[in-house]
Order: sequence, then structure tokens, then C-alpha cells
Amino acid sequence: MNKIKFLYIIFFLFLFLIINFNYNYFKKVNQDILIELPQNSSLVSISRILKNNNLTNNILYPISLSMILNYDRKLSYGEFKISNNDNLYSIIKKIRFSKVHLRKLKIIEGFQKYQLKKTIDESYLHYDDNLLKNYLIVADTYYYYKGQNINSLFKKIDSISLELFNKNKGNELLKKYSINEILIISSLVEKEANNIEDKRLVSSVIFNRLDKNMKLDIDATVIYSITEGEYKLERMLNLNDLKIESIYNTYKNIGLPPEPICIPGKNTIEIVLENSTSPYYYYFYDSIINSHIFSKNYEDHKHRLNEYRKKEK
Repeated sequence: MNKIKFLYIIFFLFLFLIINFNYNYFKKVNQDILIELPQNSSLVSISRILKNNNLTNNILYPISLSMILNYDRKLSYGEFKISNNDNLYSIIKKIRFSKVHLRKLKIIEGFQKYQLKKTIDESYLHYDDNLLKNYLIVADTYYYYKGQNINSLFKKIDSISLELFNKNKGNELLKKYSINEILIISSLVEKEANNIEDKRLVSSVIFNRLDKNMKLDIDATVIYSITEGEYKLERMLNLNDLKIESIYNTYKNIGLPPEPICIPGKNTIEIVLENSTSPYYYYFYDSIINSHIFSKNYEDHKHRLNEYRKKEK
């Protein structure tokens, strides 16, 4: 073999290797997929998982790329989301730098125990009855990774929720009421009010009645006295319900219930902390106009309520 022919062979062999390298290492995978790498997975087992999910043609490609990048002893484990823009190079980088897939846990404003439990169960997390007792929870969207311990997740939720109060630590209401009491008031507002202005007025009525040592007379607390947040009450309240002996029933007890009756949202808490003032002490819901009617005194309240009942008939 002459020297020129030998150089041609070397050149084409080198070209083939370059093309093969680029094709296998930088080719887009053209699919969205979640893969799970068990804890303490070896480089070989990770490469097999990638091949079994059609993310590489040969287990030697991820092995060789990891070794070239000096990642072979530094790969992580967990659940990874592979998108159609990824290639073997970006996949290996995700695994190396623990870019694990984060799942969503969406806690909706007004959630009660049964709704939180259902959401957690659907998220493949294990519900713990002590979550609502042990942690500060504000409705929001939170992120977690598959296999995360439920308590570690709710510790994070607790710290995120606490930030809201830390930002408002100079608020006059937080000098008068504890964080738990503000959460309780916010939960009452969450269940009673429909919109921002409604929330401001309902919270003002609550504070006005608390200042006068009056019973709050809030229907949502009667519902909670019956269900304790474990299910949805599928009927209207009646007069006998208002007489239920329960620590949550604000028709029977002066002051606040001992704990929130639902999970309030961040916006509702912020509205409560505005400490809006009004001259109102009474309100009822008018389903005809889809709004609450507020009154300064009982006589006016009773008159308006009777007028509403006549229209309702």
C-alpha cells in the first residue's frame, strides 16, 4: 500500500469517526419522555436504561461520552425529563448535574382536608394527617421530585409560606394577632368572599366584630362543624345546624375557631393584612346579584335580608 492510499484510508476513517460521533452524540432524540435512574446506578446500568428508552443506539456511546467528559463517576440518580430538543450530550449533562424533573403540587385556595388528601394521593405522595397541624400551608403551586419525602416537601412549603409573614412582620395586625389567627381569619374570608373588594369588606366585618367581642356568625364555620373538612356538604344549612355544639361553630362561640377551616391563598392573606376598615358589622349573600349585602347595624341587616327573601320567593 502506497503512502497516499494509506493517508486516504486514515482520512476517511477519521471522517467516519467524526460523523459517527456527531450523529450519535448530538442527534436530537425526537421524543418527550421521563426516565428514572435508581439510586446508586452504575454507568453501565444508566447506559442500558438510555438504550432501552431509545435514547441511544448503543450503550457504548453514553459510556464513552461520560468518560470523555470525566462524568463517569459523578452521575446522579432520580427522574429526568428528556425533551425532543435533547441529545445524548445534553442528557448526560442533565444526569451529571442532577437536573431532576420537578413535579407540580397545586394547592388551590379554599382547599379542605379531603381535597388536599386527594391532590397529594394523585401526586404519588403519601398523605400524613399531621400535615395541617405541623406545617404552615398557604395555597400556591409547589414543586417536588419523585420519591421526595412528604415531610421534607412540606417543610419547604412551610418556609415559603412563612416568608409571606416575614415580609409583613411590621404589620400592625401581626402585633395584635398571631400568624395562626391571621391564617384562621384568612380561611374564613376565603370561604365567605367572592372577589377582592368582597374579601376586604368581609375581613373588615370580622375585625369589627372581634373588636366588639361579638360572635362572628359565619356559615362556613357551621359547615366545617359538620364536615370537619373531610367531605363536601351536599345540602343547604338549616336553623338546627346553627345550634350545633362545636368549637368551630361561630354561631355558638365568641371569637375565632381553633384552626383554619380551609387553606387560604396568598392573595387572601395579603388582603386580610391590608386591615381594610368599614362601618359594617353584618352581611348576607344575595344570590340574585351574586354579591354580599353589608349593613352597619342589625336593624338594617334584618330589613335588607327580609327584602331579599321576598324577592327570592
